[in-house]
Amino acid sequence: MKTNPETNAAHQLVKDVSQAQTVLEILLEPDEMERLEKGAYALEHLLQNPKIPELLHRYAELLHEHELETLLSDPPKLEGVQQDDWRKAGLIACVQLLLPLSHVLLAPPDPNDDSLELLRYVLGSIPCSKLVAGLHSLGLEIMGVDYHLNFQQHLRATDTEQYLLRLPKTHPELKEHLELIAWLALIRLFLEAVYLYAEATDNATAICQND
Repeated sequence: MKTNPETNAAHQLVKDVSQAQTVLEILLEPDEMERLEKGAYALEHLLQNPKIPELLHRYAELLHEHELETLLSDPPKLEGVQQDDWRKAGLIACVQLLLPLSHVLLAPPDPNDDSLELLRYVLGSIPCSKLVAGLHSLGLEIMGVDYHLNFQQHLRATDTEQYLLRLPKTHPELKEHLELIAWLALIRLFLEAVYLYAEATDNATAICQND
């Protein structure tokens, strides 16, 4: 699995395996998982680029012909599809692939379930830091830099929880993208937890095999 120097530094929200497990236990609950999945599928339409849903619709077919890492870094040439279309579709595809596979991290081992190998395959195709940063850039494209800076300015000046509860009334101009901001925060926690927990699991397995 690729190492992720940025997400192992001070900027990482999920610091250790214990925190990763706690995050996964919360976000793998059916209601939270449904929220994450809906957000991932909404993202492709919020970008208002018809090429993105078209590419995502073909992604399963494309994965039979190309490695995921190739689709992310050096995709095939398709008429009318720009490099930036591939980049955006690839980021969303990774999230859509990881969400249904992540349950395997906390599930009892099952020799008949190949979800763990598929999960490792996706994690090994893109560093966590690159995936998180890429999703953040998509969010900025949708909401706009001015909106994001305005939101951050108000957030730093107030108590976070109370601010979010009061926001629709006190700052109605910031209500538009609140759900997207909340989703980006949750998906970052989810991804950091998945990468960290999976890496720790792989390391523990390697130690046991070498005993």
